[in-house]
Amino acid sequence: MVGGQLGQPVDALLDNRSDRWHGKTLELAGDALTPASAVEAITKATGHPVRYQELGEAAAAELGDSIVHAWRLMRTTGGWRADIAAIREIHPGLRTFDTWLTETGAAQIKSLLDNDQVSATH
Repeated sequence: MVGGQLGQPVDALLDNRSDRWHGKTLELAGDALTPASAVEAITKATGHPVRYQELGEAAAAELGDSIVHAWRLMRTTGGWRADIAAIREIHPGLRTFDTWLTETGAAQIKSLLDNDQVSATH
């Protein structure tokens, strides 16, 4: 899921009220990207060279409980297994990562990267 869209599919599920989803788990995602493809898209959209670096468990833990939890989840379950086609059936307007970058994401990320560069030079 990207930027602010989490509630839309959930609302659609609740409005649907069919037995189709009763008792089932539905993982939410708007795209299935590899880290390399996400980095490539961010670099292209922002004009900033971005790189992906795999963290070890200790480094992930230093970033906080939610980060190390996600790190462990990825290694024990293989990551998310969202049925993106089913989610798009529920919410056809769900944005892709590239759409989010084009609409608002690239500007948000670029602002953070620009601020990091300013901070690094002062």
